[in-house]
Amino acid sequence: MRDQALALIIKEAKKSVFDGWTDWRYDLLKSGICLCDEKSAKKLEKVLDALLEISKEDYFPEYTKKEDLILRYLLHRHLYGKKNTQKELYQNISINELRIIAIKDAMEEKNYDEAEKLCLEKANEEETWYYHSGDPEDWNNMLYDIYKTANHTEKQIAQAKKLLLMGNERFWDVLKQIYNDCGAWNENYENLLDELKDSKQTICYRSILISENEKKRLLEDVMENPDDLFYYGKYLVKEYAEQIYELCYKDIIESCARAKDRREYKKITKNIAQLIKWKGNDTAKSLIEELKQRYPRKPALLDELEKVEKKL
Repeated sequence: MRDQALALIIKEAKKSVFDGWTDWRYDLLKSGICLCDEKSAKKLEKVLDALLEISKEDYFPEYTKKEDLILRYLLHRHLYGKKNTQKELYQNISINELRIIAIKDAMEEKNYDEAEKLCLEKANEEETWYYHSGDPEDWNNMLYDIYKTANHTEKQIAQAKKLLLMGNERFWDVLKQIYNDCGAWNENYENLLDELKDSKQTICYRSILISENEKKRLLEDVMENPDDLFYYGKYLVKEYAEQIYELCYKDIIESCARAKDRREYKKITKNIAQLIKWKGNDTAKSLIEELKQRYPRKPALLDELEKVEKKL
């Protein structure tokens, strides 16, 4: 039955439907590894040889070669164990998927220095400046997990701070817990907020200000940069009504100067309606009057203004 199942997998993987879908083809073949013994493995490797030969005519033959090396390593590891195939693993350590396997092997053996080295080599490369915060196998996320598992507090704090300043707000709570455990949260709190502001990770910074109820800091940041004013205004309008009304007035005037069609006019009047909901009726009334005077020849705008004026 194992031989029949492997033969079926190989037969399907050879079909032309997989042409151009190399990763799907090789993922299917990977599923046959668990069915292999040394004898049947030769059949699978023969198929790999044929696919590799065909790929030489591809526009990017390197992609198939990479998938081939990964699959062969996994096959050999299945047959002979991870210790006997470690040399093969490190010969191809430049392949991300195999490097991740090597890192996990080092972690299992509690060889944290080796895991750190393998991870840092990729995390420090220039091409990895972009950060996938939600990917547990992002190099920087893996590096934090290494430090956490190794119970290396100083490096754990440094990496958590790095990830926070790259915009991963989850690490605010991580740092809070670590600092609280060693009684150092209060002395680090303000500096951490200052560093986060300087990092220019606006969404992350403002999200944390909201969670920490830092409304004065949030107001200052919104006054410096009124992006998404009508989102953040709801957190501030109760305590800082006049400042928010003034910001809204300026933002709407500037938006209207750039607006060119009814769709954009509707966005503007939607913001005026929000201002009314925030009890900024006087500001809304002044806005409507000024816009009518400024743009008497824009009938679509005047029409939308009349609609929102009825809400006053």
